[in-house]
Amino acid sequence: MYKILFRLGVDFPGKVYARLLNGMDSKEKGLTDSSPISENASGIVSEKSFFPVPPLRFGILAASLSVLSVSISCSSRDTVTANTLDPALMASAKGEVVYCPLPLLASVIEQMDQPLIDQFNAQNNGVHITVKPFSYTGDMDDAYDKSLDAKDCSCDIITPFYAIYKLSGKEQILDLSPYIATRNDEFFSSIINSVSLNKKVLAIPIRADAMMFYYRPAIFENTSQFSNWQNLYTHAASHSNFVYNAGGVGLTANVISLLYQAGGALISADGKASTFQSPQAHDVLNFLVSGVQNQVIPSQALTFTNNVGASDFFAKNPSTGGLADWSASKFRIDTEVSSTKDSYKIVPLPVWAGKEGQDPTGLIGSNFLSINAYSKNPNAALKVIDYLSSAAAARHRALSAGTGPAIKSVYDDPAVREKIPYLDILYSSLLHGKARPNTSAYTEIDTVISTYATQALAGTITVDQAVDQIDKGITKALQKYNH
Repeated sequence: MYKILFRLGVDFPGKVYARLLNGMDSKEKGLTDSSPISENASGIVSEKSFFPVPPLRFGILAASLSVLSVSISCSSRDTVTANTLDPALMASAKGEVVYCPLPLLASVIEQMDQPLIDQFNAQNNGVHITVKPFSYTGDMDDAYDKSLDAKDCSCDIITPFYAIYKLSGKEQILDLSPYIATRNDEFFSSIINSVSLNKKVLAIPIRADAMMFYYRPAIFENTSQFSNWQNLYTHAASHSNFVYNAGGVGLTANVISLLYQAGGALISADGKASTFQSPQAHDVLNFLVSGVQNQVIPSQALTFTNNVGASDFFAKNPSTGGLADWSASKFRIDTEVSSTKDSYKIVPLPVWAGKEGQDPTGLIGSNFLSINAYSKNPNAALKVIDYLSSAAAARHRALSAGTGPAIKSVYDDPAVREKIPYLDILYSSLLHGKARPNTSAYTEIDTVISTYATQALAGTITVDQAVDQIDKGITKALQKYNH
């Protein structure tokens, strides 16, 4: 029996698996001369030194990076706030900037960003970056809560993933709108929208990603077999096993992505009410559950809580015909089993039946940087972010790790196009993709969806019960923040 591996992606910005995403361009006028990082600078990977980043080693931090415990409190908010953050002041900013990524990203920083940071510090421009991975206990979504609730100023730059909405609601990260206004045309609007709330830009993207479909031509002889999700299911039922992440928090992104493709919505346009109780939500959950009930999906899928398990399964099982996953997984797959590299192709996600002719609207994702509202040196922090999100920095990441550019112009770079063969597909996906709901309640909504969707797929509750519980949970979460 042939196998099709279908995995609709982990909760994207890397709740369980840190995403490797980014952006840059070498065709911008004067880039070589004006860029703070020269292509041949010491410590910067040249375009000929391309290598994929291996899987992250969770819990193991690079020896060169120290761990920061929450121990320093500020007696009051810094006098520079979101209202006075001025991009014009970053050029003259001086002082120490402490960059506190979550431990999940320590390996990413060591392998991709540490050379950039070393080069920045070597400039002796008056600002020095110190990287101190942030130590915390409990859920990653709540990692920075205790620190920022205590007005801790020990971190200047943080990586809160989609907890940014919640932190913004408490005015604990700075509004970067004045800065992004100077660079808005460089970025995909879908990425900027995904890090925005209440007319504020909460973070600056440094890497980007989108869901795509991987398939093996030896099994899928004809792309019409997956012209839409329902055709793919039909083919899988008659010829193959079809596997995807069917448990844990990674299921949230799957449900939202399919809901969007089916024409549904998670919350109202004003962000005040749940719209999950809908025919589209029932159709999406029934579609996912039917794959389990009809044994189209192998039992292993129920154990996959992130894209690592699904992509590994695809890499190690050549009879697996397809995989729906993030573009960043390609380099994991090729590294895991080198012989896999030439056995598959990448195309856009299938559409929902009845929506043919429309652009696929799967979820997009990114890694991004935010500034702590209690930072003692926010303009220097902005200077660092400006550097780490620059075209030169993005080019370094693309060529050293093959990660997706967040800056549109990089997609014309010949060297990057050679290293990332699916670049046009990624570009289109980022143009048409949709962000997660921008609400301070997102982390609670994430938990509600993953909890009840997982139970539905496991058969412990019905689809109707799951939709009802998810709708009630979303409503409760929104009420908490919309009082």
